Amino acid sequence: MADWQKKGKAVAITHDDGEDRISALPDALLQHALSFLPSLDAVRTCVLARRWRHQWKSVPALRISVFPGCRGSQHLNDFITNLLIFRNRSHLDECEIECDDDGDSFEAFRNIKQWIRYAVLCQVRALSVHISGKYEFIRLPDAPLVAQRLKRIQLSYVELWGSFLDFSSCRELELKMAGCSIQVKHILSESLKYLEIYGCDFWQNHTRISCPNLISLEIADFHLNTPVLMSMPSLVSAFIRLGEHCDDECYRDYYGECDSGGCNHDTITDNDSVLLNGLSDANHLELISVARVFIFRRDFKYYPTFNKLKTLLLNEWCMSADSSALVYFLQHSPVLEKLTLQLWKNPDTMFDSGIMYTNPKEKLLASKHLKLVEIKYCFDEMLEKVLLILSTCGITSEKISIQRISLWASEGFSFEQRAR
Repeated sequence: MADWQKKGKAVAITHDDGEDRISALPDALLQHALSFLPSLDAVRTCVLARRWRHQWKSVPALRISVFPGCRGSQHLNDFITNLLIFRNRSHLDECEIECDDDGDSFEAFRNIKQWIRYAVLCQVRALSVHISGKYEFIRLPDAPLVAQRLKRIQLSYVELWGSFLDFSSCRELELKMAGCSIQVKHILSESLKYLEIYGCDFWQNHTRISCPNLISLEIADFHLNTPVLMSMPSLVSAFIRLGEHCDDECYRDYYGECDSGGCNHDTITDNDSVLLNGLSDANHLELISVARVFIFRRDFKYYPTFNKLKTLLLNEWCMSADSSALVYFLQHSPVLEKLTLQLWKNPDTMFDSGIMYTNPKEKLLASKHLKLVEIKYCFDEMLEKVLLILSTCGITSEKISIQRISLWASEGFSFEQRAR
């Protein structure tokens, strides 16, 4: 293949026999190939030959980032402004905006609202925004995205506020958020099927997630307030991990109902379930929590029933106090087939007492469909306690698989395995 430039003049891309086979391709194929390049590189192909002069204008993707040789925010802004002005207003399959630069060029990304509006006007199908500033978040528009063709959104390290997370106008959607500052009261969508939220800050008390047609949900390692899950009757699988940065914690009371000012139980103001009722229709659940976060235990006061649940993964939060959380799941999951327990905390570090909201007349019998209980543990005391509970619930040793995990290997949830 010949060089792009020869003696200062642009030349066509040719094969060994001298024939320019790439330029002979249909426009749609050339534009599709260019869509995988950063937008700056796609524009630069205009110098290859006359056949390429205007191809970049109809490329179905925008890929905006800080390019090599960028001389700050004004240089980047001038390029993007001209790109959007001279580009044909054709449909976009993808818009990708990315910045990992803490220098002068970071300021250019404050114009991101205009770039997103342009993408929406071009009926973008996939929107990806990743802006990692060292000291601050870039704020996205506060208005809903009115984009019926939009099917996939990925957001990282941006500030979300107003009604930006109202996707009522979208027909089919998948949403992933990581490291974002979420300052909205509601995440709304009738069409959202897949939702992933990792390491985000929930500032509102409490953000309500109302996505009734959700199929898959993953929420993990967020900061501040636990979001509230509304009814999700179509939910198939969910993974929830309440980590050490969750503010809904209490060091004294099993349900977070102590009168101490040192706990954050006062952040829960609604007299209703936070998570478990919203998850009650799932087929597969993985519920992980540090012991002092009381959300899961508190939700049992509202008597959730898991009539569709087939596989369940829990860590040691279910063994706090009298282990009644584990018993509750065994009693109220009538079609449960597989239970996985990942236990690495010393029972001495757990709460000493707790009263589960159960019916004392109910028999302690597990699902007749239960085929396997996997136990991964660190301390013998915990294992003995679990085995006693399982025996009381009618689970025989033939259905139990036991694996001891060394403490160093289990530190910080590192040995937890997703049930896939």
